[in-house]
Amino acid sequence: MIRILLLLGIIITLTFPCSGEIYTYRDKNGHLVLTDAPQGKHRVHRKRHPAGKTKSKESKHHGTHALVSKDHEINRLVEKYAVLYDLDERLLHAVIRTESDYDSTAVSRKGAMGLMQLMPDTGKQYGVEDFFDPEENIRAGAKHLKSLLDRYFGDTRMALAAYNAGITAVDRYNGVPPFQETQNYVSRIISLVNGEDNVNSGTVSRPQRTTIYRYKDANGRICLTNIYPGNVAGVQVVHQ
Repeated sequence: MIRILLLLGIIITLTFPCSGEIYTYRDKNGHLVLTDAPQGKHRVHRKRHPAGKTKSKESKHHGTHALVSKDHEINRLVEKYAVLYDLDERLLHAVIRTESDYDSTAVSRKGAMGLMQLMPDTGKQYGVEDFFDPEENIRAGAKHLKSLLDRYFGDTRMALAAYNAGITAVDRYNGVPPFQETQNYVSRIISLVNGEDNVNSGTVSRPQRTTIYRYKDANGRICLTNIYPGNVAGVQVVHQ
């Protein structure tokens, strides 16, 4: 039995070599613990699915520059929540590609997390418990995007600007704020929706990738941390 403890700040979803179930819960210190054994009454946040079921099919909506993930499960979730919240599936894909490039472990410098780069307060608003769970993240992100489209009476540009810069900024300027990043962000997504994947729409900041180190502590537990553990032998990089 292996117990895996993720220490300190940033929570990362890792790929385990086996296809068994991996459970996560928070300990009394607020650390996220990943383990192959359920821990009593602790809430299970994620179960790892069997390997070999992640290849995607060609999208029925798109051509050469199809807005799809290589992960079939992500594509299924995008379709599911696009239908549920009456969103254009291409728009939802374009937001995910621009926000995280389909990286469910993405973390930005500002603390936005997961596929749709949800901020902690936004995730809390929509009941997210595990920001790195694709379904929770896409569900909340899609619902948030739908609420912004409703707020701005279906104006996609204003809704996207609010997703990026916040409602306050959009309301202040009564439109897309004059922030270069936000303007690039909106243009990039509109271009993707229109199938113009190679359009030069400016630079959009990408979430920062974080290095995760693996080592065994004095009790033989496998520990994962985003801070290099000095004076410990056998440290390995498992995520970069």
